Amino acid sequence: LIGNKLFFEGTAANLYQYGLAPTAYGKDFPFKTALQLLAAAGFKDRIGSSSPTSESQVLMSFKNSREKIFFINEAESLLKRVRDVRSNFGLRECLTDMFDLPGRTHHAKELLKKNKNESEEIGEIFSPYVSMLLTSTIDAFTENTDKGIFNTGFGSRFLMFFEDRFKRVSNYTQTLELSGELVELVTRVGNHGAPIAEVDVKERFELVSANVAKDARSTLIEIFDAIEEEKEQKIEDPFFGLISRKPMFIKKYTLLHHAMLHPTTYVQTFVEKKSVLWAEQA
Repeated sequence: LIGNKLFFEGTAANLYQYGLAPTAYGKDFPFKTALQLLAAAGFKDRIGSSSPTSESQVLMSFKNSREKIFFINEAESLLKRVRDVRSNFGLRECLTDMFDLPGRTHHAKELLKKNKNESEEIGEIFSPYVSMLLTSTIDAFTENTDKGIFNTGFGSRFLMFFEDRFKRVSNYTQTLELSGELVELVTRVGNHGAPIAEVDVKERFELVSANVAKDARSTLIEIFDAIEEEKEQKIEDPFFGLISRKPMFIKKYTLLHHAMLHPTTYVQTFVEKKSVLWAEQA
């Protein structure tokens, strides 16, 4: 929800996350929680497609907001489409590109007509802000991924989460009471900062770089130096691409923690050392 408001060290706060768990482990619980929270905070317009099938459909989702969160359960259907580049021209490239696009422009491979009655086509979208939460079983994930998904950078943009320790009680996932404080926090974070404009208007918001406290920057440099040493030792690791993206994810989590600490002033307030340390642990 920070959206087109703030960069931290050149990185936006959007996340691509993938949850893996066996059948009946309550994989839909994060969806229910997030959707309920977005609705309570007044951000239904931020909810994207639950099953994007093409680049055109992704582009259409931005007609009322530049900020979108895609919730995709049983995500193997998306993985199949991403693999099938012949039938779904541009989908994988589009979702890969949009991960790094806040403040920049997506040039569409598929031209999108504004509506059936207009001949004008949309060939680009300025500063789309996309986050995604995907879930599936581990078997469905492995059966529907290949080297191409990771070699193109699409797969390495995801934070992967594994659940194999306990099964949630089904009744617990059916009822969830959101505290007024949590709803207020989300509302304040999402509403603060520059307004969200239509997709073809560039001047109505200003994406700014976060201010960083001196000790926070020093800590960040130390963490990144340690990651560089780790990379040198694991250059042959099959998951080297994920290791090399650690600094990016640390910067994203730092910015998220900073916004939670300062929900109405995060654009102006200095990022603190404790946010960097929290991000490293997360």
